[in-house]
Amino acid sequence: ITWSIRTTASNSQQINAVYADNNFYLAAGVNYINEASLMVSTDSINWVQRTSGAQRGLNALIKQGSTYVLGGEAITTTWFQRTSGFGATAINQLATSGTTYVAVGNAGTLTASTDAVNWILRTSGFGTTNIAGTTYFNGEYLIGGAGSAVLWPARTSGPASIICTSI
Repeated sequence: ITWSIRTTASNSQQINAVYADNNFYLAAGVNYINEASLMVSTDSINWVQRTSGAQRGLNALIKQGSTYVLGGEAITTTWFQRTSGFGATAINQLATSGTTYVAVGNAGTLTASTDAVNWILRTSGFGTTNIAGTTYFNGEYLIGGAGSAVLWPARTSGPASIICTSI
């Protein structure tokens, strides 16, 4: 694989999340003055800055169907702002099974939604430890953070979480 460095439109200090779908690309992060940065591209070479509505950094980005979900800190947006259940805690990562969205963040916060509109706080198994990331694969959410990992099965019955001390 040969990698090529590209310059984004916002002079971003840090890109925290990316998304690609056919000829549409999104990159989200934070710029040099700690403001949210959202860029779009149709070729992954030329980037255009877009308004995200977030006051500070964007950490997570996901799409399911025609719905895009952004997560970060202090989002007051002209998109469709939703109450995530995170309060002042940052959303660090998002994942979807195709029917359920999951958002994870600092202080062990985990919320779930079936429509990306109404979010329900769930028990993560992390206590107050920060959750750094999540993904969905083969019927289960894998959630990782400081010191441990939690495998959170996408079940309709049975235990809500299985705690693993290592992967």
